[in-house]
Amino acid sequence: MPSTKVLVLLSSAASAAAQTWSMKFYSTADCTGISSSLDAPAGKCLNTDAFSPGTFINLRVDFTTCEAAAVKATVFDEAGCTGTGVPATISDFSAFDGKCGEVIRDITYMKATCSSVPCFARDTTDAVLSSGETVLMSSLRAGDMVRDGPDSLTRVIVNQHAAVDKSSPLLNIEHADGTISLTADHVLSVDGKFVAAREAVTGTKLGESVVSHVSKSNGGIINPLTTSGKISADGVLASTYPEWIAGFAMSYPIYLTAANMLSFLFPASTQAYYDAHLEQFFTSTVSSLQAVPAPLVAVVFHIADLVLSAGLVAYTLASLKAVLAIAAVIAMTQTSK
Repeated sequence: MPSTKVLVLLSSAASAAAQTWSMKFYSTADCTGISSSLDAPAGKCLNTDAFSPGTFINLRVDFTTCEAAAVKATVFDEAGCTGTGVPATISDFSAFDGKCGEVIRDITYMKATCSSVPCFARDTTDAVLSSGETVLMSSLRAGDMVRDGPDSLTRVIVNQHAAVDKSSPLLNIEHADGTISLTADHVLSVDGKFVAAREAVTGTKLGESVVSHVSKSNGGIINPLTTSGKISADGVLASTYPEWIAGFAMSYPIYLTAANMLSFLFPASTQAYYDAHLEQFFTSTVSSLQAVPAPLVAVVFHIADLVLSAGLVAYTLASLKAVLAIAAVIAMTQTSK
């Protein structure tokens, strides 16, 4: 059998220290008779020449610790994963999470991307204080007022993933007062500090409620962005941002941004604009956004605010013109009768 040489680059912007993955090499096709195993930190490029190529007939890539990630792979002909790559035969390596998957043979070079989609479970509830009603987080829209603390309110700028059926791996954190489900890199208050959800383990506290158990699942996701950057989710205080940007977003006066002001003035148009044009954009660029070096986050944030706000203005004006045109046609029709 031809030798198997694999060059894998796992890039995750969430946290190089927190995101790791494993490659396991087996001597049999049923994932038994393991010959070698390799654990790697995110962002490190590896070559399997050091593991006696040619002796393995099955290769499995496990991303069990690359939590809350959609893992994609691309195969390249050139060393260093340069040139034009093509999608790997098995493009979603999440299927290998703790299981014996299909046999992968004769791979030359491969680049794997671990990109997170930080969100809450779609069936998360939140209390809307203007009415005191508890509703599904998925029902929120731009302009809604929600809790971000026991006695405080914040406004929803836009609710991400509200118009699509998107799912992701989730952590189910059971505590004394209930259960909250969210992606592992989504930030919430653990032992009085805002940290990634993966740091909520048995014995830690969500507010005054002690965590009793943490498990994994897969389910629909939702994420309402708020002006304070915080929200009360299933009775737990959480951020509406992932760890790579939460620190900046929660300390920055979001209410001063152009996007927030437009959302305040035109909430329905803002939500419609996001659903129609930005949902797919952010999904496809999340890895690139997460890769922005910390010193440049503020710069990129401001540029994105201006660009997206300009797009929203154009979208709103186009919608207004369409409404006026329809009104004019109706008026002309009525006049001609």
